[in-house]
Amino acid sequence: MKITRSHLRRIIREELSYTVDDSGRKWAKIPEDELKYEQFGNCGMIAIALAEEAEVRGMGDVSVALVHDVGVNPLVIEDPRFPPNLYHVAVNINGVFYDDRSIDRGPIPYDQLTVVGGEDLREYDDIQISSFKLNPSVIKAIQLGTAHSKCPTDFRERASQILARI
Repeated sequence: MKITRSHLRRIIREELSYTVDDSGRKWAKIPEDELKYEQFGNCGMIAIALAEEAEVRGMGDVSVALVHDVGVNPLVIEDPRFPPNLYHVAVNINGVFYDDRSIDRGPIPYDQLTVVGGEDLREYDDIQISSFKLNPSVIKAIQLGTAHSKCPTDFRERASQILARI
């Protein structure tokens, strides 16, 4: 097989669009326009702020949607002895999903809940989405299962901005 210049360019372009972690796993680089959203650790804190604010406003049926490993029994997520490996957290208001991307994009389609940084996490892991009413056990699971650097209080204004669009 002859390798052409266009083939080499494509290989180089593909390699430049990926980064490799310490375990050797290849991950797509996060697109620059996606970096403005709090999807990378603080998504759970935003979801908590959104859910709490939606409940205060009486917006109907409110829960948090957790994107997690398939092997985790959803009933165990509320047990702090078994912290889940959470990939993403969003809020479900009357069957419609919202996360920080909603500030610009509105509702998030169900099949996009597993897309973080422009990449579908289902390509790497077997994951599922489970919804829970917000309670202290679920908040604890989110705290233990995410790499957050802020707390929900830091996102109250952002949550209000997102909910104002609903």
